[in-house]
Amino acid sequence: MPSRTFSPGCTRSWKSCFSRVLYRRRNAIERMFCRLKDYRSIATRYEKLATNFASSVYFAAAISFWLWVRILAILLTSSQRA
Repeated sequence: MPSRTFSPGCTRSWKSCFSRVLYRRRNAIERMFCRLKDYRSIATRYEKLATNFASSVYFAAAISFWLWVRILAILLTSSQRA
């Protein structure tokens, strides 16, 4: 027996709310969590104490921010040369 799919048609009474500003902010936060999960000790919660885990998250966030600033500086200097 084939399965039937359900899709909301044009007869629904409410419209979905979409805000570009909220979407961009949420996307930036999701990308930051994705970058943090690249660090194995954070993704697997290697540190069991909350203070140690928080310090490793802060450290990884600082490294990610530093790398981002460094890449941004390289891009800006290369665009000024051209």
